[in-house]
Amino acid sequence: MDREDINMTDTQQKAAAKQFVKDWTGHGDEKQETQRFWMALLQKVYGVAEPDKAIEFEVRVKLDHTSFIDGYIKDTHVLIEQKGMDIDLKKGYKQSDGSMLTPFQQARRYAGYLPHNMNPRWIVVCNFKEFHIHDMNRPNDTPEVIRLEDLENEYSRLQFLVDTLREQNPASLKICTFLDKPERRVPGVTVKADYTGYVIPNEFVVGYGLDFNEHYRNLPFIGVLRPEAYQK
Repeated sequence: MDREDINMTDTQQKAAAKQFVKDWTGHGDEKQETQRFWMALLQKVYGVAEPDKAIEFEVRVKLDHTSFIDGYIKDTHVLIEQKGMDIDLKKGYKQSDGSMLTPFQQARRYAGYLPHNMNPRWIVVCNFKEFHIHDMNRPNDTPEVIRLEDLENEYSRLQFLVDTLREQNPASLKICTFLDKPERRVPGVTVKADYTGYVIPNEFVVGYGLDFNEHYRNLPFIGVLRPEAYQK
């Protein structure tokens, strides 16, 4: 994505994800709301300044008939298959040619008709209530699932939508973290930092660049915020 995009702090991104959940809970019209849903997600939660330039909707693919991919993020090679909120993402549905395909199988069939330079790195199947993430380096693995209601705490798991670093094919890529909270590990995520500053307990910490509601980030040390300060 364009690095002129909004540089959001973790606190801002978490708050934005919380508001996104509030705005979209109970919505789910595939035809009327798909574009607004994804534009809002990219802009408000992931800081994409011009989401209309980042994502393309209704991408035409020619099978034995003309079909359309719901969304495609070109910079990160993400193909999106969007369904209405009443659709079970694990269930097969009858297609125009009579075949029974799950939404993922449908998306994968579309992907096979794209030009080579548009081959998806990720396929995301969504029904406004859940995101099913398929890593196309391991297409037969069980997808990761993120529920909309959990996005406030799990927004980082969709960061690949806008993270172009891995798409640049660097010679090497290392992960470094200043503070590591093992207790906050997301189940099923096995990413391990190559370099860790300090392992800390599951406490709300501030200072040294970490803030709470834009306060305390300039403290020259790391401190634990008392619960009464943020549990109001």
